[in-house]
Amino acid sequence: MPLVVCIDTNVFVRDTHLLRKKAGPPMIHFLRAAGGRFLVPDILRLEYVEQTIAAVIEARNSIDDGFTRIQTLVGHRDDYQVPNEVESRAAAEARLAELGPLFLPFPTNDELLVAAGRRVISKKPPTTKSDHGYKDCVIWECILRMERGTEVRFISRDKAFFTEGALSPELASEAGAKGIHVVASMDLEPVLKELQSQGAPGFDVNAAIISLNDKLGAVHTKLLQQWSLSSLGPGVSAELEPFYTENPARLYITFRLRYDAGTAFFNNTQYSGNHHVELRGSCVLYPQTMQVDELQVEHEALIAENRTVFLVAGSLTAGRRQVPFQVKRPLLEGLRASAPGETAR
Repeated sequence: MPLVVCIDTNVFVRDTHLLRKKAGPPMIHFLRAAGGRFLVPDILRLEYVEQTIAAVIEARNSIDDGFTRIQTLVGHRDDYQVPNEVESRAAAEARLAELGPLFLPFPTNDELLVAAGRRVISKKPPTTKSDHGYKDCVIWECILRMERGTEVRFISRDKAFFTEGALSPELASEAGAKGIHVVASMDLEPVLKELQSQGAPGFDVNAAIISLNDKLGAVHTKLLQQWSLSSLGPGVSAELEPFYTENPARLYITFRLRYDAGTAFFNNTQYSGNHHVELRGSCVLYPQTMQVDELQVEHEALIAENRTVFLVAGSLTAGRRQVPFQVKRPLLEGLRASAPGETAR
């Protein structure tokens, strides 16, 4: 049965910024590869949004304080704009919608709320003396209503769920009696390592190379003309390295492609022999459709048979270039793939 992961608000919002930082991006990709889901009770989804707004307000106040100090220190400051509460709410909802295909929603109903209330009155874990932990009790009751045989990984920094760093024995026993195995941790790393041990997410290297070469068609044409090449292609080798990004639908790709090239003519001289053309750059890849966007060719080189580099050209950008991703980790450690390229058109 696929793994179910429930992430408390303190980790989902405060630690990982809606799974955009730390272990969040790889967690998304590996959980999807394993066919797992994020359990998101209604009460958690609501808190995700409200705590995002609260965190933005805190950051905004910090910015205001900092800019005020700058103004009094140097006598002036630049203007700036930060999201208001309406914009922050919309951004949080948009992020949750983006992650929606991986969510396993759990609607709140009267039976669930009554069960959580009884747990608080009975002072059963995860009830606490300070705030009584009603929200935590609702979350736990949702977990107890998972299908028998479900493997649940619960991630929270709330000590009410833990005894000596592990799930409270009383809670573990209660879930076990219902045929539900729950393992708890205070951050994403243990769950991520468990998912990684099951194998890396699938990445169709050959399909990615074909899509990339299709996108590079105009570059191939330019090189044929620029260096008066008699031919270009098929590709000799291709090296692609995919990286996680904050957006679960997109991968950031760095590439190095090498093509066979025929004779070249430049500076009134014809060069014969086995030449190669090498391209290096980056792009964004949508793995579900293999669409390539934000293509950046940063290095174009004509290389002789003896590996002498004749010419190196400038860069080219195709597609709307966005602010660079904060790349977290390689998708596949040390991925290097060689595959035939397509003949340039």
